[in-house]
Amino acid sequence: MKQKITHNPSFYTRLGEKSGISALVDDIVVARMNNPVVRYRFQPDRDQTENLKCKQGIHR
Repeated sequence: MKQKITHNPSFYTRLGEKSGISALVDDIVVARMNNPVVRYRFQPDRDQTENLKCKQGIHR
């Protein structure tokens, strides 16, 4: 019996590509900033928003 080979979408595609990943990261940052247990780790980035922006050439 032959096995049927199926093509599964990549993880990148399943996450929603660039827009889906950006939304996920935004949600994570907001959730962490609202969590008093870990907020202090994200505080420097909140005050320096350029650290939170995607840098040209880093993403693929």
